[in-house]
Amino acid sequence: MSSPSSTSAPTNHTIDDTSPLVQYNNTANDLSGVFVSCPSEEQILPFKDNTCRISGQASNVFDFSKLQNGTMTVFWGTITVPFSGHSVYVYFANQDDVKCEILLDNVKVGDYIRFGGASGAASRSIMGYSNTTLNDGPHELKVTNINNDRQDTSVINFDGIEFTTGGAVSVSSAPQSSSSTGTISSPSASITPPSASTKSSPPIGAIVGATVGCILLLLFLLFLLLFLRKRRRRASFFSSPAAAEIPTNSPPPAMDDWHNTTTTISPFTPRI
Repeated sequence: MSSPSSTSAPTNHTIDDTSPLVQYNNTANDLSGVFVSCPSEEQILPFKDNTCRISGQASNVFDFSKLQNGTMTVFWGTITVPFSGHSVYVYFANQDDVKCEILLDNVKVGDYIRFGGASGAASRSIMGYSNTTLNDGPHELKVTNINNDRQDTSVINFDGIEFTTGGAVSVSSAPQSSSSTGTISSPSASITPPSASTKSSPPIGAIVGATVGCILLLLFLLFLLLFLRKRRRRASFFSSPAAAEIPTNSPPPAMDDWHNTTTTISPFTPRI
């Protein structure tokens, strides 16, 4: 297993099935201490000719060169693997029928069910689960055999996990399964950082409000300026000398003045 990197670049790390970090826990009384690490063809289980072969056929030897570190572990109980990162990929070997459930931080995230079949299908490691949206920190992965019965042909052929540390990642509040049917895919060695367009920008509402406020302020100042100029022109007009020379209409004489007026009429002298 490689140690986590302190740099910010995304880095993949491997925990193999033979790592001391992996805990193999049996939950049934008759399975205490039963697990086999392959290739160890001399290790025989009661119901199989050889755990490193398929259906007891010597001609169907598993291709261990296709596995992580060239090994896998056959197990019936629960496998627990602690890791710390933001992405995880879980690998199985498609040798026998596999029926197991996967838990992440004690939350079930999916089932992995796959059948062994022909020897050609048993020559590579299969990614049974992946999650690339974890919170960047410590996590615990559990893989539990659904049947958990030695008399059942379903076992866990565990190959190991890979997890990713460093780099910019998307974060979700709960783990989600990206594969529960054993679809083959490969983990990416690099993670694309978020684009510049996702950076925070000023809210549009604040920009519009500020623009409208500036326009209203300019209109108010313009109205005030025009009002003051009009008032100043009016005041200067009434205080000028020309305004004092404007004639005013005299009131008509009172009615009494008409009655008191004496008109002298010369006596009429007829013409002879």
